[in-house]
Amino acid sequence: MDEEIKIAYLRTFDTPHGQTVLKDMEARCYRMIRIDQHSSPVFMNPDAALYRAAQVDQINRIRGIIEKAKG
Repeated sequence: MDEEIKIAYLRTFDTPHGQTVLKDMEARCYRMIRIDQHSSPVFMNPDAALYRAAQVDQINRIRGIIEKAKG
């Protein structure tokens, strides 16, 4: 990954303000009522499920960058 991008993520999310935003983003990803979840799996929207997975992946990527930077 490009060092410039890593530095940008750290400057944005490795601050008290950034951690608050990251926690809110994560909470939105894992909220109880999701667009990809219905009472029956037959009605699951696969596009929405992929979108949610991408959101979770991005949050995990940001957390990983922060953890690696802290050593």
